[in-house]
Amino acid sequence: MPTPDRKRILIINQDNIGDLVCTTPLIRRLRNAYPDACIDALVTSYNAAVLAGNPALDHVYAITKTKHVRGPGAKLRAAFGKLATLWQLRRNHYDLAFLVTHSNNQRAIRTCRIAGIKQLAGMSKPGREGYLPQDLTQSEELAGKLNQAALFAQLADLVGIDSIIPPCEVYADATVVAESRARLGGLTLAEAPLIGLHISARKPSQRWTAENFILLARELNKQFGARLLLLWSPGDENNAQHPGDDRKARQIIDACTDLPLQAFPTQTLPHLIAGLSLVDCLICSDGGGMHIAAGLGKPIVCFFGQSGLSQWHPWGVPYVALQPPSLQVQDITVEHAVAAYRELRTRHRQNN
Repeated sequence: MPTPDRKRILIINQDNIGDLVCTTPLIRRLRNAYPDACIDALVTSYNAAVLAGNPALDHVYAITKTKHVRGPGAKLRAAFGKLATLWQLRRNHYDLAFLVTHSNNQRAIRTCRIAGIKQLAGMSKPGREGYLPQDLTQSEELAGKLNQAALFAQLADLVGIDSIIPPCEVYADATVVAESRARLGGLTLAEAPLIGLHISARKPSQRWTAENFILLARELNKQFGARLLLLWSPGDENNAQHPGDDRKARQIIDACTDLPLQAFPTQTLPHLIAGLSLVDCLICSDGGGMHIAAGLGKPIVCFFGQSGLSQWHPWGVPYVALQPPSLQVQDITVEHAVAAYRELRTRHRQNN
């Protein structure tokens, strides 16, 4: 049973990987303000690894969405698992819940009501579905003006917390990191920089070609002596739900056999986090991998297509962002990417 005099807070974010990473500054602000409180999070099982090992949290509850599993048996287990989690949340007797989303709040509000949480804090505006009429609310009009991490972190202001907004935080699993390091052998031991090339992007406007990555790899090695870690989402590119880049990766690997380039398909989210924890810098398109790298404190060269740069740029780390006027990442040249890395390298050295 919960301790009666201990403040109990639940943070709800069941959105994408990047959104969840951008929730971590809010979690840190709450922990700093309430060091003795119980602070838990409710997320999806798909993204739960983002918060694994986060010392600012007491417990992470994960719900499996039925759309993420196949077959009637798996869907039934997911439904029963959700009911069990909701029952546990109700037994925890939370004082306050933060609904960390700017999408439809209705599902999260329903979860809070089932869990018996009476005070809610989140973003809202009158006249929309999921409006929070009698709770602590922050105007959604800020959503297009602030970085996502800052926007979420400012929800703490609603309960009187006045502190600086910290960086994002992600923690790699030590066992998976050790396995990954062993798998890479001497690639992580040399003095030359280890640059991660994350070649996957969900949105078509965010995708850079295999030919560009091949040329970039050669230039980074030639000009900076860089070693390269090639990361990608495994699978078939025609998979509508979770497109993969096995064919693209194979094309790059086959063209770079003379370079110190190591393939690193990220079979699971913990493997992606572990791989990114080993690099000195990441070059990638806007997406979950970029935000994870920011949470790990990595400098980033990031490509932006049709996503909002001011809203989604990496938070709390050095970065150089490239966004062409066409809003198509494929129009970014290799020369621009190399120049961006050189600028980032110079800036990072000056600050250290």
